[in-house]
Amino acid sequence: MRTWGRIYEDFLPIGWNLLITDYRGYGKNSGSISEESMNSDAELWLSYLLNEIKIPRNEIVIYGRSIGTGVAIDLVSKNPDLNLFLETPFIDLFTLARNYYPFIQAWMLKFQFQNLAKLKNIRSKIRIFHGTQDPIIPYSNSEIIFKKLKEQNQDVILFTISNGSHNDLTIYPEYHRALKNSLDEL
Repeated sequence: MRTWGRIYEDFLPIGWNLLITDYRGYGKNSGSISEESMNSDAELWLSYLLNEIKIPRNEIVIYGRSIGTGVAIDLVSKNPDLNLFLETPFIDLFTLARNYYPFIQAWMLKFQFQNLAKLKNIRSKIRIFHGTQDPIIPYSNSEIIFKKLKEQNQDVILFTISNGSHNDLTIYPEYHRALKNSLDEL
């Protein structure tokens, strides 16, 4: 949690609580990391919020960042009424990997994260935040996702952070404005 500890600064001052998690096998958690275990962990955390804490569904925003956008999209594709915020999302892991390793084949990847395919099931608000200078997940991924969702008449907005990179969107005032406005409209 050391690296995620300050994320609360973006949410608490504007009236939102957070549940920040690491998946099993990730960070300091034990266990084996897999796409399936990441997705099932997310389902368990959602169940905890709904059944133990008793948070109403309409007050929950699933916020995925980077690789976490794959988990967030999977979770909301199974719960299409939940609002979805994506920071630096990718189309799918195979397409992303091909940017770096053109020879790679889909079967070589442990994870798939078919994000674009799963988004078609979602009927809630989708908000995307991405920097134009992201060296890890190119901004074009968000443009493609946005275009596809618009074609499906989804309630989607793409917030472009000029000169934003992969890990620095929170230093830009336009990110904070977009986040606050998006949360206020829920």
